[in-house]
Amino acid sequence: MGRLARLPLNAPADCAAGAAVTILLRPLSRDWETLLLVRADRPGDSSSGQIGLPGGRREVADPDLRATALRELQEEVGQQLEDLEPPLVFLQSTQAHAFGLEVAVFLARVRTGSRAPRAADPTEVAEVFWMPLAALGRAERVEQTRGETRFEVDATVYGRHVVWGFTRRVLLEAIRQLDLAGQGKH
Repeated sequence: MGRLARLPLNAPADCAAGAAVTILLRPLSRDWETLLLVRADRPGDSSSGQIGLPGGRREVADPDLRATALRELQEEVGQQLEDLEPPLVFLQSTQAHAFGLEVAVFLARVRTGSRAPRAADPTEVAEVFWMPLAALGRAERVEQTRGETRFEVDATVYGRHVVWGFTRRVLLEAIRQLDLAGQGKH
């Protein structure tokens, strides 16, 4: 995780992202876990019931994308800056194809002894859970539905949760970029 110190705190000024997500990590004995959430069921919301990272769209009051990431962490999972190992850092910007939106991806480690993440707003988040990053190495084909369309995707099945699409892709890219596989506490 020493690589985090070399990452910028915020997205570049020319970043056109309209949203931000945060990969929250905590160490295991030989791996890392990431915090994921189950989106609440809401009529007309294509993300209802899906697994995702804490995050959302940038609001006019957000001075920058880092502020968006921090606001969404608090709103969705009850985490604040003091709950994170400093600093919250910018990892990359990537496209969320299903929403036609560029998303800034931030990363932080949960501070030992901090408050536990929780589903802070049940209208947005049904549940939060931790998943070992090593679980992402196991992919299987899973049928998904969006609206009336059914399709098969590569996914990671972790217990009763199916991680696929944008969330899975962003986590796999972070593992590759930061060489996180098998780098927890030893």
